[in-house]
Amino acid sequence: MVNITNWIPSFDNNTDRQVRRERISKYAFYSFLFSVVWVLIVIPLHNYLSLQRGVFEIFHKVRRYIKLRWSRVHRLPLYHNRSIRLFSFWTLIITVFTLYRDSSDLLQITKRLGRIATALLPTILFLTLKPSPLAKTLYLTLLPLHKWISRSLVLAALLHSIFYIVYFFKQGTVRRKLFKLANLYGVAAMGLFIIIVLSSLKMVRRSNYRLFYYLHYSSTWLVIIFIHFHARPKASGYTVLSVAILIYQICYRLYHTTTVTPTVTRISPTLTMMEFPIVDISRKPILPSSHIRIVMKSKNIWKRFFNQIIPLTHPFTLLSLPAVSYTHLTLPTN
Repeated sequence: MVNITNWIPSFDNNTDRQVRRERISKYAFYSFLFSVVWVLIVIPLHNYLSLQRGVFEIFHKVRRYIKLRWSRVHRLPLYHNRSIRLFSFWTLIITVFTLYRDSSDLLQITKRLGRIATALLPTILFLTLKPSPLAKTLYLTLLPLHKWISRSLVLAALLHSIFYIVYFFKQGTVRRKLFKLANLYGVAAMGLFIIIVLSSLKMVRRSNYRLFYYLHYSSTWLVIIFIHFHARPKASGYTVLSVAILIYQICYRLYHTTTVTPTVTRISPTLTMMEFPIVDISRKPILPSSHIRIVMKSKNIWKRFFNQIIPLTHPFTLLSLPAVSYTHLTLPTN
């Protein structure tokens, strides 16, 4: 009879240190590679094929077949909840790369959780690029994916922290280990992860968008820095990728930012229309419902500098077709 307790991970099931380190790095990289293939290949390819008539019909027939064959499952409300599906899928992916060939070594699992969370950071940052560099893919369609991969990542980081605290208690080294500088960086990063998740909740984001954006943007930079100094061995490759994505976004924004003096028409106490020539936009809109991001230029030079560091902007949809020389948009009046 097989002893099921042998399958339960334990801190007592130690593997060779070199083997453990190799597996942690390897499966973290595999998780990063999977996310890259999914985002850079699978999503654009699906979006492109969905626009092809023949492929669209095949997709439609497959969905109809699944709906008829699994009608009971299809009726479940959870089946149609995209958020749950995304969170479950990416949590499953992280779980697979965490537990595969783990040798029931809980310390290895603990280390893998942290390393995988670090490896997925460049992917979730890439999903925030505005506009999306992916073909046939709109930026707004990637936000749910960004949000739920991030929450799966935070769950992995939280389990990493909890398991390590349990391990320190088991070893009797809580005071000595927990307050090492490298580990304090990890505690700070975990705290910022929690702040990011809480500030991203709908009730917070909608009630105070400015607070949400400031916390989200500044915490993202700090998390990358803290994780870089916390990770052992160093995760320099993932740090460089994350910083490069953020710097690219800053450079793109600065390059495409123009100063425009619009014609403002007050439509109602709560609605204002702004009109300006399309040529004043640095990148001409090519699709109906294209949008621009607006920030009011302050007369105070320090406020302008702060707005460049943390670019609080809102997207507004253009209401004119690209062929028209002037464009206009409507926005709420505060």
